[in-house]
Amino acid sequence: LTTKGINVHYISSIRDEYEWANKLLDCLGINYVRTDFWYKDIAKDKEVYNYRIIDRWLNDLNNYKHIKVLGILDYYYDENEENKLIDSEDEENALIESYRNLKNKYPMITDYEIINEANTNRNGYDGYITDETIKWYADLLYKISNEDSNINIYSSGTSTSIPVENTRISSEDFYR
Repeated sequence: LTTKGINVHYISSIRDEYEWANKLLDCLGINYVRTDFWYKDIAKDKEVYNYRIIDRWLNDLNNYKHIKVLGILDYYYDENEENKLIDSEDEENALIESYRNLKNKYPMITDYEIINEANTNRNGYDGYITDETIKWYADLLYKISNEDSNINIYSSGTSTSIPVENTRISSEDFYR
């Protein structure tokens, strides 16, 4: 993507410090910022989207034309769901709709990663580590990547060579 990028996970927690954070990114010579867009933070009501925090951050970041954003579309549909994976048509459609809303609202973002570290359990979220769940993830990637040829879609897997039963699969097996 670039020779000077940074990974941040602060969109929903940055609140009033976004201007300072963006100045820091600029002073560091950052060209690319990889950050989360959590569905649970954007669609609190599942039907009503609230982009207030992202709007403030991105509107200020637009002052730094050289800084591009890679949006990580992290997601789960229902906090009460046990596995917190996209493994139904309703969940898949909800994520695709969330992607469409982000893409239309922020046309300056042309790169999206679909689910951070998809091949491992993390932070209470199950990973796509079985053949069945990997098929759901692959289907989701396929559908989103065919939405718009001007948008780059990336898959993400934690770089790990050692699988741990029921926790993660190796990067090699995940991408196979």
